[in-house]
Amino acid sequence: MDLRVNDKRVGEISSSFKKLGLQFFKLIEHRDPQMLSLRKLCRKYAPGKIAALAGVNALISYMLNCTGEDYWREFSEHVSKLNVKIENIKDVVKIVEDFLANSSCNKLYRDAKKRRLRKLLTTPITNRILDENYFIENPGNYWRTIARAIGSNPSSKTVVFSVKMYYYGLEACRSIELTLPMNIPIPVDRRITQITFYSGLVESNDINRLFRKPRIVRKTWSLVGELSRIPPIHFDAALWLSAKYYSRNKSLEDSATEISRELSLDYDKALILLRELFYKLIEGNGIP
Repeated sequence: MDLRVNDKRVGEISSSFKKLGLQFFKLIEHRDPQMLSLRKLCRKYAPGKIAALAGVNALISYMLNCTGEDYWREFSEHVSKLNVKIENIKDVVKIVEDFLANSSCNKLYRDAKKRRLRKLLTTPITNRILDENYFIENPGNYWRTIARAIGSNPSSKTVVFSVKMYYYGLEACRSIELTLPMNIPIPVDRRITQITFYSGLVESNDINRLFRKPRIVRKTWSLVGELSRIPPIHFDAALWLSAKYYSRNKSLEDSATEISRELSLDYDKALILLRELFYKLIEGNGIP
């Protein structure tokens, strides 16, 4: 039997997210350790160059040896020590290649990741990603350019994550109040899949089946985005960071207190967020 979307839960979560509002999710983005790491580079390079570095590095940010938070901290520290100019995509790729060669967090499949980076040098259009206006005027341009350049599905995790991290690079160093398009999906990884399962968005009690179906995970969050009128990629930081704070070993209220304190969020809104994301755990619905 195919996995099915739980329409009831889609409606409930969409309603809650609409009440929380887009600015709540953007506030969490600005508290995200990944964005904070990029913010440390704001005096190093112009925003467009930091964004390009972040977007390109995101393309090889998979199968890591450490947490994403530690990985982007390591990347920021590496770039901050450089004394090189960035004038074109070749310079960006060289910096990311050097980081890859020395990273303690990104040791697996280095040759394959290097080949992916080199694909960006095969078409001159990728030079446009250093122009932040190319992204600001239409983030979809960047999304499609990157996907074509590396020959990957635009919905794949690393391509969509590249869009998010480019946006982070701009947001870290400029107050642009940019909202990403509704049609760019959430980047689906293991943690997002787990939260999709625990939130009850999919009618299944077998999480292993869901790990093999990233398409339905993307679909459910895109539906939530449409109904809440919040682009789904802006959910990513809230979902990802929430997984750090909730566990069955502590109460929902204690978890909400912790996340609201550490991310400077309104407690009641944090409580709503966690209650929706961990619905099945809280209610004991089909979870052993």
